[in-house]
Amino acid sequence: MFQVVYDNGDVEVVSVSELRNCVAPTRPSAKKAMAGISEAKEHPCSGPFELHTTKGVSQALARVMPGEHNPSKVKALVTAGSKGIMRKDPVRAEDVSVLTQAVAVGCVGSVFIPWKWDEKAMQQLQEGACTVRYMPDKATLYAAQPQSFAKARSDGVAMPIIGLDISEEVMDVVLPVACQHAEVAVIAAVPRTYITQADPARLDWLRAVQREGRLSILEVGTKFWLVVFSNALWKRALVKDTTRAIQLL
Repeated sequence: MFQVVYDNGDVEVVSVSELRNCVAPTRPSAKKAMAGISEAKEHPCSGPFELHTTKGVSQALARVMPGEHNPSKVKALVTAGSKGIMRKDPVRAEDVSVLTQAVAVGCVGSVFIPWKWDEKAMQQLQEGACTVRYMPDKATLYAAQPQSFAKARSDGVAMPIIGLDISEEVMDVVLPVACQHAEVAVIAAVPRTYITQADPARLDWLRAVQREGRLSILEVGTKFWLVVFSNALWKRALVKDTTRAIQLL
């Protein structure tokens, strides 16, 4: 059961199923999922993205996270597209432990991880009562493509929560896309520089989500956890501990 506190001070106790029925988006059919969001081709997070050239990367970033991007980010994304994704500081079991103490991830029941995490980190999620599913392709940018999420959903993969642990530049492409597919929230482990050295486009995107009451940022050692909820009600219901939380200025 969850205690939801509304802006006017009213308090309501609801179950997971009641909360999901109130706020979770309707799950698309497999046919619609396989169409790669064909009904919303104009949506900025619809694909596919061309992530192997400077022009293609620039266009993808402009669609999912409009604004001024650092040129070094574009170059790094092109490199990732040709050589694979590198993680400088992979998420660890202790990082997941901090997350699950602050956010009731286990109450949602399932986490989809496009790029496989460390075994101990995933085990920590499972110990928190989560079912974990991940894609076998863990080194390329295919999982950043909108159609990869659509394919996973058509294969029966539930996506209440999507977990991300990838390089900073790839995060700027996949985080907005994942937010379109996650029914409840996206949990993203990022280095501190993702925020402390963020370019204007990234800061504008994060501040917009924060203004909507959907963002929670948790300090965890050398990282931050970004938790982007599908709506403010899920945040009120699932956030248990705010002692590690910070706010963007």
